[in-house]
Amino acid sequence: MENKFKFFVLVIVLLALISCSNSPDFEFTNEDIVKIRIQAYTYPLRTEKHEIVVSDPKKIVELLAVFNKGKITKDHKCPDEGTVCFILKGGNEYKLHYLPGHEYKYYEFRYGKDLFKVKRNVFIKAMKNAGVLEIYLPL
Repeated sequence: MENKFKFFVLVIVLLALISCSNSPDFEFTNEDIVKIRIQAYTYPLRTEKHEIVVSDPKKIVELLAVFNKGKITKDHKCPDEGTVCFILKGGNEYKLHYLPGHEYKYYEFRYGKDLFKVKRNVFIKAMKNAGVLEIYLPL
């Protein structure tokens, strides 16, 4: 009886861990994405908008990989510095909003109701590779 109880507890713990994912739960994969539209604002005045459209599959894979590594963090009310819009086959669009993190080593993004953090150097590298100018990526 004791072994059955331990097994039951183990199953419950595993199910809880699986259902409480700490990463964003995108409803698509890189194969679904036709293009990515990035809109960035000048910092700190937000007076000018810079828009990039990415359709190169290698750049799409790189950008999505960065966001897939996001780890949930505590939200705050700082404004976004830009958006990344995933445009899928069939026309559906999924937007996330990014901003520099309070901790220097992270950039953050909002997706759904949550705020996620990713390593700053990886984020900036992928955004630059996509064509976003450094002036639009506040440090």
